[in-house]
Amino acid sequence: MIIKIIRFFFQPHVFGLSIALFCMASLSAALMAQYGYDLKPCILCMYQRYPFALNAVLGLIIYKLAKKNHPRGASLMLVMAGIVFLANSALAFYHVGVEQLWWESVLEACTFDPSKLRDAMYEPPVPCNQIPWQDPILGMSMAGWNVVVCGIAGICTMICARYGKVIVT
Repeated sequence: MIIKIIRFFFQPHVFGLSIALFCMASLSAALMAQYGYDLKPCILCMYQRYPFALNAVLGLIIYKLAKKNHPRGASLMLVMAGIVFLANSALAFYHVGVEQLWWESVLEACTFDPSKLRDAMYEPPVPCNQIPWQDPILGMSMAGWNVVVCGIAGICTMICARYGKVIVT
């Protein structure tokens, strides 16, 4: 039974649609946290949203290619989506390092310069080393969860690209 579920899920058209839905849900959760719960994102948080938007589009392309029986195109797009997930995991790891003060960010927007207070009067920048929300059980920030989730998603996407079979229905 479990093997049948895994085989079904790792079909490129199902996996592509899953990528698109997962990325859209992740973006919706980020926007809900920002606007619904007033959690102000820093610039690194904003940068971590772009790969989700890209993978939402790639997921739909994968779905379409797999349904039209273009296995090579679907596999190529799966590899690209996997790379995007892994790159986002690396960016999130960098963000965790900034949050935990393991290193300073090289991005100018992550630091607040009081001399530019007038420019930031309406929308002050959020420092990247402040954690707006932490998991109460594991103590991980949203960036920390992004490291884990995108890392797993990237590995699963690469596995699907390698071993997934296009099934024409």
